[in-house]
Amino acid sequence: MIADETQIYSSNDETWKNIGKDKYAWLNSEVDWKDHGFSVFSYENKKMYGLRRVYGDYLVYVLYPEKEVFADRRNLIAGGFMIYLVCCMVILLIRWYSDKNNLHKLEKQLRIIDSISTTYDSTFLVHMDKKEMEPLKPSERLSVIFKEHPQTEDFLFTVCANEVDPVYRLVTKKFLEPDTMGERLNGHPYLEMEVKDINDAWYSVIEIPQRYDANGKLQEVIVTTKDVTTIKHAEELSFKDKLTGLYNRNYMESKYKEIVSGKNYPVSVIMADCNYLKRTNDTLGHEYGDLLLQRVAISIKETVPQNCTPIRVGGDEFVILCAKYSGEQAQELIEKIRQKLVQNSDDILQISVSFGVQTIEDDGLSFEQAYQLADQKMYKDKVASKANRT
Repeated sequence: MIADETQIYSSNDETWKNIGKDKYAWLNSEVDWKDHGFSVFSYENKKMYGLRRVYGDYLVYVLYPEKEVFADRRNLIAGGFMIYLVCCMVILLIRWYSDKNNLHKLEKQLRIIDSISTTYDSTFLVHMDKKEMEPLKPSERLSVIFKEHPQTEDFLFTVCANEVDPVYRLVTKKFLEPDTMGERLNGHPYLEMEVKDINDAWYSVIEIPQRYDANGKLQEVIVTTKDVTTIKHAEELSFKDKLTGLYNRNYMESKYKEIVSGKNYPVSVIMADCNYLKRTNDTLGHEYGDLLLQRVAISIKETVPQNCTPIRVGGDEFVILCAKYSGEQAQELIEKIRQKLVQNSDDILQISVSFGVQTIEDDGLSFEQAYQLADQKMYKDKVASKANRT
């Protein structure tokens, strides 16, 4: 309704438009009109809800019977309840899908663990956040140790001290260190190392990322061990020279890319060639020629440091691959080998070897090129050696 202080001018309901001055006066002055929210009053035994607002000289009324208000409210409540049910169903569907997806991941994880457990000798699950190791399928030996030393650090220390060959103890402990495992595995599908135990058996130890959190942080890692003694022995037969016990050309061709790489620069390639092997074979017999080669190999093995790999590439030729070794260090090593050769010589076998060295500083020089350059320098040393002997 639109009205002023004394009369109603218009309304969308004729009943209210014609209520008369007395009733309008009561409506205007007796009802407790609220500035905020609905005013509630009774009119002709009917409960009413209304608003009154002042616009200049006019009063504007909005009035609703209770039944209409609550009819709309029921509709509102019913609509809200339906929306609530729909939201609940959506949430339940999302949770069902998430649970199903998580269950699928868990089943996949269990299948992977089960597959690994049946393939490898021992399987442990490392919990990165807790820094704990959970035995999934430990070998009999490791199971006994774990029962007595369940704490991770104590377990690793005991295994390294009692089961691992002394040469491999430090590197094994670093490889299994939980604090650095996540960082080392970053960007790798797995990490692997081979270690020898105190009984001369060889084991492959593999770390496999298993579970990440929502932020991509590694949470669980599977650590497995597998006995590879038979494989190592077969490899040794394939990679070892029977006469000298050094690695052979097969080994060099298989491993040179690993040795000659950026992490090992500079890498020095030393070529060595026995002088007068043919003359020894012709004058003293092939058994002395073999003895000559064996003494050269022994002299090299007794002299080279751990980061240098001596190889017999064939006949009377040897190569020494020296990782993280400068040209100056390589020349010093050659002089030490010469001194050892003199010590291993006698009245019958005077051992003489020619050397050549080429150092790879970066990727600008390939192994093949360095090998060829070292061979050329070795040949020049051989020519000079013959000239001096003449």
